[in-house]
Order: sequence, then C-alpha cells, then structure tokens
Amino acid sequence: MSLVKDTRAICRKVKIAHSVCALPFAFTGAFLAQKTILPPGADWAAPSWRVLLPLTLAMVAVRSFAMAYNRLADLDIDSENPRTLSRPLVTGELSVAFTKRFLLACALIFTSACAALNTTCLLLSPVALAWSAFYSHTKRFTQFCHYALGSVLGLAPVAGWLAVRPDTLGYPAVILFFAVALWVAGFDILYACQDAEFDRRMGLFSMPARQGVPMALFTSSW
Repeated sequence: MSLVKDTRAICRKVKIAHSVCALPFAFTGAFLAQKTILPPGADWAAPSWRVLLPLTLAMVAVRSFAMAYNRLADLDIDSENPRTLSRPLVTGELSVAFTKRFLLACALIFTSACAALNTTCLLLSPVALAWSAFYSHTKRFTQFCHYALGSVLGLAPVAGWLAVRPDTLGYPAVILFFAVALWVAGFDILYACQDAEFDRRMGLFSMPARQGVPMALFTSSW
C-alpha cells in the first residue's frame, strides 16, 4: 500500500499527465524527418510504431525525471514559499529516498527507450538527462533560467527528428527547437511573476525578481 501511495503522490508531484505537452513536438520532429526519407512521388507514411512507441516512452520518462529532479533540487526553496507548502516532498507525504529511486527508474527507462531507437539517441541520452537536471539550478545564478527551461522542451522536436534520422539534423528540427524554447520561456516568465517578491527575498534570479514584473511581462510578450 505504501508503494501505491508513494507512486500516486509522485505522479501528482511531477504532473505526469502533462507529459502529453511535449509529445506533439517530438512527433512533429519525427513526422517531418520521415517525410525526408520517402522517395519522390511516394505516398505519405507515418513513422513506424517501432519509432513512435519508444519515442513516447522516452519523452514521458525524461519529463518525469526533469520534474522530479526539480522538486528535489528546490525542496529547500519550496519549504519557504507559501505557494508550494502543500507539495508532497514539503509535507512529508513523499520521501526524498523514494524520489531518488523514482529518478533512477526514469533515467533507466529513458536510456532503454533511447537504445531501442538508435545508437545516436543512446549516446545522447546522458546529455539529455544532464541538461534536464541542470536547468533546475539556473535560477540560482542567472535570470535567463527561463530560457534554460525552454531549451529542455525545445529538445523534443530534435529528439523526434533524430529518432527517425540519426544521420543528420535537418533545419526544420532546429527551427522548431528555437520556436518551442522561446514559447516555453515566455510562459515560464509569466509563471514566475507570482513569486517575484519571494524570489527577490531569497536571492533567486528569476526575471520578474531581477527586472520587475512590468519588464518581465514585456519580455514575455516579445
């Protein structure tokens, strides 16, 4: 029963249902890459389920890893913020030890899914995991932390492309990387506005805390 309770709590904590947010971008990269390998005049065809299945598994696993790591890395901050006092790690509903085991499981699932795709994805999997974890620390030293978060989700179309075309990275995937990264950064700046005063008091480097909410809103809109 404890395992079931912990699993429910951590799924709620990492908002695992929101993983669908990244899947359209990953699938877009995969479908665009698939189009480039079809012979001239051939009927359009979707990528094989042998690509889409492990790609889906990889995206859910890496996003769950990133969210769980973020909650663990920010535990000291969340314990001081009135807005986040109800989070399972803060209340003690979820233990640090279980969260670490969940991180390990997500990393293993992600790496295995990448291995099922191709060698390129497997070799790049440690880089993706490291970057997914690193962004959680950026708000401690730079106001561009929102763009670091954006770049994590921006990797989704790149991953989708490489799942189909590991031999080359096409310009559509690069364009989508920047489009998704800037889009996510924009709404993360909006999200950070609610904690502007708290972040300033804690010495954190969110854009609303450093530049003020009006300038942050202008930057997000731009």
